[in-house]
Amino acid sequence: MTDKRADVNSGPGVLALTAGWGLAVAAWGLHLAISYSIVEWYCNRGGDYAPQSISLVLNIVALCMLILAGAGLYLAGRNLRAVRQLGHEASSRSRFLATGGPLISVLMLGVIVMQSVPNLVLSPCQ
Repeated sequence: MTDKRADVNSGPGVLALTAGWGLAVAAWGLHLAISYSIVEWYCNRGGDYAPQSISLVLNIVALCMLILAGAGLYLAGRNLRAVRQLGHEASSRSRFLATGGPLISVLMLGVIVMQSVPNLVLSPCQ
């Protein structure tokens, strides 16, 4: 007799549950890496471009990463609803990943927004 709660195939798959966490974290990491690379390049070698154009590029990068993190939040919310519908039949791993997914996604969305605020007020090399 098998324990139905430990069934890996009940509810959202492990990949979907992990993507609920990973998309937002990956969006934050990409935002940080791309923004730092652009600013470093501009401050060291990119003097031919206006600061406003670099700020625009940084804002576009931030918007794209916010969309990616928002997709992670949507997926995490969908996973949480699916696991809640299963109730006690869902494994504890599924419940943990489904509950933590929206929390980490909201946190990463907030971090991306906070890291983007200086782009609106300061020039890239300040």
